[in-house]
Amino acid sequence: MGYLRFSEVRRRVGLSRSTIWRLEQRGLFVKRRRLSASAVGWPEDEIEAWLRARRGVSEDRSIETESAGSSSLLEWLQGMASRRVAGEGRKPASHRPGR
Repeated sequence: MGYLRFSEVRRRVGLSRSTIWRLEQRGLFVKRRRLSASAVGWPEDEIEAWLRARRGVSEDRSIETESAGSSSLLEWLQGMASRRVAGEGRKPASHRPGR
């Protein structure tokens, strides 16, 4: 599989540019990859896996929480973040430029 540019990622996931960026920063969305000096892309297989995981959780939760109301995307993403291995794929805050 190849890489998707932003317009295709946005079309497939239905999120805005700022939401995708915010989720990437929190480690809750697929990280973009540098394709050239002026282009980035997202691995198509990772985007598809993210969508499958999101759909699976949505279907499971609709059954579990039918009487309580369905969980929001933010709650799902926060749950995903809490399950992540601490520090996976992230640089320590001291190594982040501009912070």
